[in-house]
Amino acid sequence: MNSKTKKDSKTKKDKTRKSRSSSPVMPTAMIMDVLQSVCGPLFRIVKEETSSKDFSIYLDETSCVKISIHLANSLRADTEIHVDQLNNCRPEDATGNTGSGTHTMQLLVEFTRTLRKMPGFENTQLIVKIDASRIEFKYADHKFNFPLNILYVLTRGESWYNSLGFYETAYEENRRDAETYIQTKMMNLKPSKEIKQKITCTQMNTVQECFTSMFGRIKILSRQRILSENEIAELKYYSKKINEQEKICKRELFPKHEDPEKNRYKFKNLYYRF
Repeated sequence: MNSKTKKDSKTKKDKTRKSRSSSPVMPTAMIMDVLQSVCGPLFRIVKEETSSKDFSIYLDETSCVKISIHLANSLRADTEIHVDQLNNCRPEDATGNTGSGTHTMQLLVEFTRTLRKMPGFENTQLIVKIDASRIEFKYADHKFNFPLNILYVLTRGESWYNSLGFYETAYEENRRDAETYIQTKMMNLKPSKEIKQKITCTQMNTVQECFTSMFGRIKILSRQRILSENEIAELKYYSKKINEQEKICKRELFPKHEDPEKNRYKFKNLYYRF
């Protein structure tokens, strides 16, 4: 190795050391103290070993939420808290909403508000990176998986996360178009005679009326311990119709686009508006 090569190698190492040393250090103890203070003694805060950024909140032994905290640096103007995974950790015998998805998100909002009062964290952002909210349950050999984000849009004109204060960039435009769409008449219906008796959904009803009725039935059936063959067929019918609507929502109502100004996608990068 000649002297020039040695010098170049040393320069690269010096730059690497400088880059590493200038990276912000995660204030782990402070983060965990604030999380514990906000969540209270019923919850357990865990610093995940997978990364210095990853934290989890547990209720008993059930994971409620996983978050990652990305500190402000030369590439990121503000600290960001990403909601990476949300679960319903509410005990079956619970009488209140402790552990529900809504309650957990409220805790994260309060945690972020508290953090934003501290020097250096004033503009911290709370972000749902991907809205993958679903109703999932199994019965015997059958597994049912209903997209909660789509069901909320079809019944309320906005997603569940929207209702909690998290919004995509094109929220106002999306809300307007969604409300127009769900007031159109429902088409392409071919339910069995038994299903017709269970829901309010004919070609005279709107998309909103039909899926509000279906959503109600899904909630009822998901809580039952025993399902008849007709009820299993009923759930499969709802799944088919919701999947059809999911394609319409993602391809037509809220299409993705490489140009940020034209991107209408509703289920990614939802920012809480403080």
